[in-house]
Amino acid sequence: MTVLRQTLLDRTRNWFRRFTLRDPEAREVFGAPKVRAGVYVSPATAMTYAAVYNAVTIYAQTIASLPLHLYRTRRDGGKERATDYPLYRVLHDRPNPLLDSYRFRELMMVYLLLWGDSYSEIVERDGFEEELWPIPPWRCKPKLTPDGRDIEYHVTLPDGRPAILPRWRVFHVAGMGFDGLKGKSIISLARESLGLGMAAEAFGAQFFGSGANMAGILEHPRTLSDEAHERLRRHWRELYSGLDNAHRVAILEEGMKYTRIGIPPEDAQFLQTREFQVEEVARWFNLPPHMLKDLRRSTFSNIEHQALEFVKYSLLPWLRRIESAIKHQLLAGRDEQDLFAEFVVEGLLRGDTESRYRAYATARQWGWLSANDIRRLENMDPIEGGDVYLQPLNMVPAGTQFVPERSARDLLPDIAERRSMRGRLRLRDAYRPIIEEAAGRLVRREVSEIRRRARRIWAQRDREQWEAFLEEFYRDFEPAVAQVMAPGLRSLAEQIHAEAMDEIGATDEIGADFERFVGDYIETLAARWRRSSLGQLRRVVEEAGDDPLPAIETRLDAWEQSRAEDIARREVVRAGEAFAKTAWT
Repeated sequence: MTVLRQTLLDRTRNWFRRFTLRDPEAREVFGAPKVRAGVYVSPATAMTYAAVYNAVTIYAQTIASLPLHLYRTRRDGGKERATDYPLYRVLHDRPNPLLDSYRFRELMMVYLLLWGDSYSEIVERDGFEEELWPIPPWRCKPKLTPDGRDIEYHVTLPDGRPAILPRWRVFHVAGMGFDGLKGKSIISLARESLGLGMAAEAFGAQFFGSGANMAGILEHPRTLSDEAHERLRRHWRELYSGLDNAHRVAILEEGMKYTRIGIPPEDAQFLQTREFQVEEVARWFNLPPHMLKDLRRSTFSNIEHQALEFVKYSLLPWLRRIESAIKHQLLAGRDEQDLFAEFVVEGLLRGDTESRYRAYATARQWGWLSANDIRRLENMDPIEGGDVYLQPLNMVPAGTQFVPERSARDLLPDIAERRSMRGRLRLRDAYRPIIEEAAGRLVRREVSEIRRRARRIWAQRDREQWEAFLEEFYRDFEPAVAQVMAPGLRSLAEQIHAEAMDEIGATDEIGADFERFVGDYIETLAARWRRSSLGQLRRVVEEAGDDPLPAIETRLDAWEQSRAEDIARREVVRAGEAFAKTAWT
């Protein structure tokens, strides 16, 4: 029986070893190394430890709950939400059709905290990030390219096939690491410390599961046969072990004696060990102990300050890490330098009602907050006339008589500015059909030529010929895009320039710098069109397998239906803002 049991254990162990070697996800669960405390610690097993689970959920759910907005820097140094930019919807609402923003950011933080890295595949459309798809960190590994000047990501697909993604196809948020490529997993660094806490928890469960009795020795005055030895062991286990038998009285015969061995839990400071390990988890995750429900050193007077310390010293570094990754990887284009992402944390920094209202009164009195500013901070609707800022009369040089420089009429929004804003909106509406008509001509030409050549080339299954055709076609198509789109965009630029000059009260004519900027913008649009088309067509072929023609036809049909309209809707906003800022400059 012993030999058979050992054989089964060996077979099971070998099966698990082969299984975990093939499946990276299984390695995370079954392939963790054993620590000195005698337990297995991996990201998966660590989440069964209450303190680790609590630490991870605090970070993941708090960051997922915070509003994440995309902002545009205004020329006066302020900022405004860039709701017209395609990436805004991806970050704020829905990164992909399966995940909303909350679940995406929650998953991203779980990956960061447990594995040290978060990876997401970037899906582009018309040169803009359209979707973000999470990649499990155990299936992705960043490596330097052979020349050492770029990064590529080696991904194991769910079916086991390897794939290599270039840097611009992966959104990578890395935790603190040692090589600049990957973050280091907190679990791997804290493995021994977490193992001690998990071992203490397992010891407590085993202690109570055995009836809260320590291990012991049964002494018999004579020598027992093997059969009697086994029968006594089985009899003792059945009658006196386990919670159901915890209070039974043992009857010893034939001069037997029971001797307890081991250290009682109170002597081993079992409870103190468990409490200290919660503090250790708080240290590893940089959390105030009270966030892990350890309130031994917290009082009513200091709990609020500890909560503010959590935001400033624990949460903000993670937020800045994510914001920096968005700026560096998703907003790295030349025409995106005035865009940035930012989490809204003001709600977490609030004090109690009385403290907030005292602060609001001070800010209102000394003139750096208006009534509507305060109402917005309190999530209340603005009121008419609430944008006026007050000025204390006693804060003037001594002996100076206060003379108001502006009348109450001047405090109203400037009429010229409102007229200019309405003018820009009117120009957008007027030029959208013009831009759409030009883009439509290009789309029809593009779709017709690609469909014709695709049917001919893929009838022969010739990938090399297809790639050569794409390179040749778009090399000639890019200047055609610039030529066809130029008249409408140049006309829009002239009108925007006139509106901008009217807004700031200037009479400047269109200069060489403005003309040069418009030309560069049109060339950038053409290059962006070429890059987007090539990227989409190559992805379609890559994902479709041996016969990509039906997928190519489907993509071309989609272009015919909506691409011209999408380009026009986006470009009148994007170009209008760019032309206005350049004119002001």
